[in-house]
Parts: sequence; C-alpha cells; structure tokens
Amino acid sequence: MTRAWPLLLLVIFLPAIVLSDSSDLEGGVFIAHHPPGLQYTSGQDWCARYFQEFAIDSCAEQNNRIDLDGNQGQSSVWFVLAAWEEEKEWCGVEFGFSNYEPAIYEFAVWGPCAPTGALEIPTSGWPGPSEGVSVTVQGASWWGRIVPVYWLAGYAYDEGEVPLSYHPSTGFGGAANCLVPPTSWPATSFGGMGIFHPGTYACPGGSSGPPPPSVCCVGQVCYVLSAEDCEGLGGVHHPEWEHCQPNPCTITPSGTQTWGQVKSCFRPGVAW
Repeated sequence: MTRAWPLLLLVIFLPAIVLSDSSDLEGGVFIAHHPPGLQYTSGQDWCARYFQEFAIDSCAEQNNRIDLDGNQGQSSVWFVLAAWEEEKEWCGVEFGFSNYEPAIYEFAVWGPCAPTGALEIPTSGWPGPSEGVSVTVQGASWWGRIVPVYWLAGYAYDEGEVPLSYHPSTGFGGAANCLVPPTSWPATSFGGMGIFHPGTYACPGGSSGPPPPSVCCVGQVCYVLSAEDCEGLGGVHHPEWEHCQPNPCTITPSGTQTWGQVKSCFRPGVAW
C-alpha cells in the first residue's frame, strides 16, 4: 500500500499564494509630480524622458511643488501619475482640476502619456479650473505601479495650488481596465500641484506624506528640496524657510538685512 499522507500534509500546510488581479483597479490615486527644477524645452518627448530620467518608485519621492518663476521667464514641466500599491494594467483614465485661481499658473503645452497612441477627449477649456479630460489608449495598455498618464508645462506666477480632481462634466475621476466591456474604478484620492508652496500629497493606501520640501542653499543658489536631496547636493537645509523668493541664500552676516528682516519675509501670509 502506498503511503500518501506526507504529500497530503504538504498540500494542507503549504502557504497559499494569492495572485493579485492586475485588472482590479481599486485603490488607485492620481499624483501631481514636478521633477525639481525641470524646465520646458520644445522638441522633447516628455513622457519618454520621464521614464529615462525622472521616474519615481515610491510615493515619498513625489514633489508637489513648483518654484520656477514665470515672471522671470522660467517654465516648468509636471506630470499626472496614476498609482496603485501593486502593478496594474489599464486602458483609460479620466480626471480634471477643481476650481482654483487661474492667474497663479498659465498652461502653455500639454498632452497624454500613452504607450502608443491615445484618444484624448478634453472639455472646451482644458486645462484650467473646473475642466477635465478623458484619455483612452489605442494599442498597448498602461502597465505598472506608478505611471505617468499626462504631462503639462507652463508658467507659475503666484502662490496657490492646481488641485487634481474628478472630471467636472461626468463627476468621475479614476481608471478603466482593458476588459470587454471595461470596468471603471474611482480614484481614492487626488493630489495637487502647489505653486510656490507645498501641494497635496497622494498615495495608495492613504499613507501620510513626508515632510514638505524647504529651502536648500548650495552656496548662494536656492532650491526647494527635501533634506535628503539637499544633502545629496552638498547644500545646507533650512526647514524654517519655504520659498526661494526673495533668495535667502544670498543673505550673509555682512549684508544689510537683519535677521529679523529675513524672518519677516517668510512669515505666513506675507506676499512678495
């Protein structure tokens, strides 16, 4: 008689392997991300450059803040990222902007990020306050955990926030899988791009964000970075300062400004 019980015990006690369903898009979020200091230049494939140079692997790496000054002719490029805790596959997204003061940021150029072609259906005033867009891939699907679905470029003029939100015309913001017929899931949260101040952090699973970036002085050059990124540049981190306007890194002990005058520039509610 054959002894089969060892095999039976192996089957009983073998840990179950649960394979995630890549077409189940529950728990997704939209992240607003600006690679620090990235300025617009024409003739670039910004979606490809994101993957080549600027891709992030975790929520903590997102930068929800633009400090490039449009009044000085400085442009900025930023991305809308669809993100989940696990790798997913999807074929459509829909999102928009909620209402904000349009004078804080002027959009210049923009477009979808898709593996091949994409069908884009924007509202008449897109991009702008209370406007939205739908994008469906034509060919290869999106795949990944944190993936750009849209890029935007423009000029920052005043402090505020460009908040991501649901599509105002449909009341939906989220993603659709590639099944026939497709199933859609709403995003659980929306990030936002801060203009001259921290924006809104978003992450799958609802984890809280890292400390907001603040001033990093590399010599007399001012950046707004995390403490880790500042250290990597060999700079001096100043968590007490949020802005590079006016440039605090140019102020030295021999300067004409007192410490009290410097601090007054960075009090909440002070505009410049």
